[in-house]
Amino acid sequence: MKHGMKHTKEYSAWCHMKGRCMNETDAAYPRYGGRGITVCDAWLSDFMAFYEHVGPAPSPKHSIDRIDNDYGYYYGNVRWGDDEVQSNNRRNVDIVEYGGKIGSLAQHCRWLNLKYQTLKWRRRTSKWTTIQTLNFYT
Repeated sequence: MKHGMKHTKEYSAWCHMKGRCMNETDAAYPRYGGRGITVCDAWLSDFMAFYEHVGPAPSPKHSIDRIDNDYGYYYGNVRWGDDEVQSNNRRNVDIVEYGGKIGSLAQHCRWLNLKYQTLKWRRRTSKWTTIQTLNFYT
């Protein structure tokens, strides 16, 4: 190993990314490799190629995140995300549009100063669909 980064957050992220996607004994494998999430060939055996693309983590609170969760770890589909970015980028998060803003229900609650459970109930009882304009919750 010539990069001297073995004990860094970035190297750990690279190792765990590969494990989730390639190691069938990894606890996270069913949610990653098991559903077809892969790592681009250029990054599989070259940590520095990965690092040159993603760069250093902006803070200790950031971890590697895929922009499109149905696509693998490839150029243009990875970024460093904090807890809020990561939690709003899960497959089970409802993404909705209101007032020209697209975001999760939790984000809209923060933006509009509403309680999450109130908005969640309104969405459930009105049969909203994702990415649908919510023109009555304010």
